[in-house]
Amino acid sequence: MNAPVLLVIFNRPETTQRVFEQIARIKPKRLYVAADGPRSAEEAELCRRTREVATNVSWDCELKTLFRDRNIGCQQGPKTAFDWFFGMEEAGIILEDDCVASQSFFLYCDALLERYREDERVGAISGISYVKPGTLDNSYCFSRYPFAWGWASWARAWRHYDLELKQWPSLRDTDFLSKIGGSSFGFEAYWRKIFDDCHQGKRPSAWDYQWVFSVWAQRYVACVPALNLVSNIGFGGTSTHHGKYDPVLHGRPTFEMNFPLKHPTSFSRSNKQDDWFDRYGLRTPNYALRTFVQERIPFGKGLWGGARDLFRFFSS
Repeated sequence: MNAPVLLVIFNRPETTQRVFEQIARIKPKRLYVAADGPRSAEEAELCRRTREVATNVSWDCELKTLFRDRNIGCQQGPKTAFDWFFGMEEAGIILEDDCVASQSFFLYCDALLERYREDERVGAISGISYVKPGTLDNSYCFSRYPFAWGWASWARAWRHYDLELKQWPSLRDTDFLSKIGGSSFGFEAYWRKIFDDCHQGKRPSAWDYQWVFSVWAQRYVACVPALNLVSNIGFGGTSTHHGKYDPVLHGRPTFEMNFPLKHPTSFSRSNKQDDWFDRYGLRTPNYALRTFVQERIPFGKGLWGGARDLFRFFSS
């Protein structure tokens, strides 16, 4: 494998160990490790242990680190790590400390980074997949979603990253979202709210929504594998964004792919797969229905809250 790997860590030595073990098996020639600083004196020991795990390189490898003394948060932390990485590399593979990859993930990313190196239609390569095994004839499909739990990209794409969504006001009331989402029910309402919040600075801990917007604003597609290659194990009490286990998203089993890869013969998005993720991963229809009830029906917020409480009561 020729592609460099960036590992982004913080304060979880146990999950980092599992991620690092898979990296060590593939033995990348260049490994970058970026770590945010501790938020307290009590957290400093966890951060130190995590950094020790992530730099325990036992193979011939060029190791570079970006270790911060103070905490800059889970938006600026990853964002500046990616800036650092793509400032030194034209392309590469990225894993965070809770994304455990199969061995195929690295080889798949390596192959596609080279294949689409200069193809301005492709902006990202995703390792996690919500494609039902056996439904694709090829090794991967093209998707509107640049899933970022184990991913790869190029400096040429990352330079378009728009943290503040500067382009959103000029795109918001156009057909920008409808062209991307097609007939996926609830898609526009869901992403309009997300992008409104990001533009207004209401998502200070998020960097990935902004990446989705940046990919879409450039009319990029992402490569998504036919088999899931990365499992997110970061749910629970130590997680900032995923405190509750979601069986659709978390802990998905990983697989190994056959090589050489079988490439798609046509350059078209797999809308069927994307629509499935909208419905069951993001649950955009639920969001659209809730928004309609709360905003368009008198006393809608109370009605929705009552229905939600009843559902929780009978399902408990």
